[in-house]
Amino acid sequence: MSELTECANVRVDCVRKSLECSQYSSEDYYGFNFNVKTEELDRMGMFIYNTLEKYEVPLINMYIAQIKDIPSNNIDSINTIDKAIKDSASLIIEAADKYYEYMQSLCYRRR
Repeated sequence: MSELTECANVRVDCVRKSLECSQYSSEDYYGFNFNVKTEELDRMGMFIYNTLEKYEVPLINMYIAQIKDIPSNNIDSINTIDKAIKDSASLIIEAADKYYEYMQSLCYRRR
């Protein structure tokens, strides 16, 4: 059994889902959940922020959802965080573009 380590579950909200998508999901945003050691929280928070910028992924909000003890093998490393953001960047950017178009269409309907 793996040793337990105190970690922060960091939620990263990148793009708001359209109203149609939100009704089928409990999550309102497209984004990420990362488990990082509480003692490394400041450093990892800056790494997440900088990695989002590197891949041009929008950021709405980043916060600690909870602190919990988790098995050491479930802690996200710099490599896993970078890979997750890199692999999802194009999909999240596309979702941001679609959401922007959706919001514009709502504004034009009201005119």
